[in-house]
Amino acid sequence: MDAPTFARNAAHFLAEFNAIHPFREGNGRTQLSFLVILAGSAGHRLTRQLFKPKATLQAMIASFDGNEKPLTDLIERSIR
Repeated sequence: MDAPTFARNAAHFLAEFNAIHPFREGNGRTQLSFLVILAGSAGHRLTRQLFKPKATLQAMIASFDGNEKPLTDLIERSIR
């Protein structure tokens, strides 16, 4: 799958996963680790350092409200 398609699908999955908030602590760290592994399995390498806490939090909040574009853009920019 190409990078834009991967980013869009990954953003949707993360938005859904974040909505159920399965862990008491460490949801964001766990989700980012999962995303890195998922991207690698799909043939994409992510630059983890581009996931700045404030920008990532804002993107996750927007995705919770139904706007997955900021999260999609963040993921796509992080693919190298």
